[in-house]
Amino acid sequence: MKKTVLALFCTILFFLTTESALHAQALKSTLPEPVWVASTPNLLPADVYVRKVNNYLYVMDAYGKVSILNDGTGKQIAEVDPASPTSKMAYSGFFGGNQVGKNGNLYLTTAENDTKNNRLTRRLQAYNSSGKALWVREFSRPIPKTFAEKVSDNSGIFINNDGTLLFYMSLERYKSIVYQIDQQGKQLQKKEINEFVNSYHNNMMTTLLNWSGKAADYSDYKATLTVYDSKLNRLFNQKIDGLKFRGILPDKTLLFYKFNKTTTDVIAKNSKGAILWKKSVPGKIALDNFAQDEEAFNSEYLVASSNQTLYVFNSKGLSAQSKVALNNQKANLSFTMSGDGNILIVDEKSSFPKDTPEQIIILKGSNLSKIGKIAMPAGTFLETANLYTGQGWLYRWFDDMNNPDLKNIAIQKYDLNL
Repeated sequence: MKKTVLALFCTILFFLTTESALHAQALKSTLPEPVWVASTPNLLPADVYVRKVNNYLYVMDAYGKVSILNDGTGKQIAEVDPASPTSKMAYSGFFGGNQVGKNGNLYLTTAENDTKNNRLTRRLQAYNSSGKALWVREFSRPIPKTFAEKVSDNSGIFINNDGTLLFYMSLERYKSIVYQIDQQGKQLQKKEINEFVNSYHNNMMTTLLNWSGKAADYSDYKATLTVYDSKLNRLFNQKIDGLKFRGILPDKTLLFYKFNKTTTDVIAKNSKGAILWKKSVPGKIALDNFAQDEEAFNSEYLVASSNQTLYVFNSKGLSAQSKVALNNQKANLSFTMSGDGNILIVDEKSSFPKDTPEQIIILKGSNLSKIGKIAMPAGTFLETANLYTGQGWLYRWFDDMNNPDLKNIAIQKYDLNL
């Protein structure tokens, strides 16, 4: 009995300590001067995506052009344009058709629709961190003829832990082809599967088959979920009924969620479909909105928010939670996850200028500790994006093609000394 009471006391103390930590640190008065300011004169300042790998910063515009910067100085090293006379359709963003490997290699996809020969071609191009073209591979298939097939047409790249690539493209609604490619562009294997490639989590690829359902709370959602390893070996599959799949943890714990009238259920299952745990939280949860890497869920935990409260779930259940005091008490808590598991929260003003960040809050994703608060200046641009990459480094850029004073993408790097 004493051990039970002691354990309960320690758990309560942990949550109180975590929550109070969000309010304990004083707000810094101003954002420090930037370490450097860089511009990318040949890139369009709209729908900008930024990715940091090693000592390089990769900046991509809406047309798939990429500027590679030296992260230490901000100087441009190279500029890459994957478009060609035959492949003018480029993908935007560092997800789906574009990725950056841990070695700094840049992988870009372009598309070509050859209606005369009824072929759809995807061209995968690899570049090193100096912008040098390494290799090109082409993949083609017949152009879909029906509306349903066109809707399901998708392709993209996943990068395995060993550096090999998984390049996939749909053949029809419930059929895909996946290629495993090494870093030199050599095809290691090719596999056709009668499923739709869905996502990639912790070195595992997931597919869906026979999905259905229209309800917003996923109560009528049904599908068959299949999980493959990085070498395209099928690990297991299971039926999904009334739940929305979110991701897989490294130990193969599968995470799902379901919306109720006033709560959200977060549910964990093992590979055989048995429920490991279930936790209900108030309100409708929002998952990390890291749009630059939406489906690449690679972490030992899942972070979600509801009613300005953050929740952290791992394979054993709810491991941390804390309410975040925003300046705008009616605003939704919007946050993004960085590659090293940090959380960036942008606290926005509710008054003019619209959506101008007033402060940013940074904390550790695994336990919501090590918080930092930085006051943000009222900017003169309509759209300002922020990227936190860990170790105190913050990047800001202005992303608004309708601003007549904005001729290129201006990026600023800050050392927050956190």
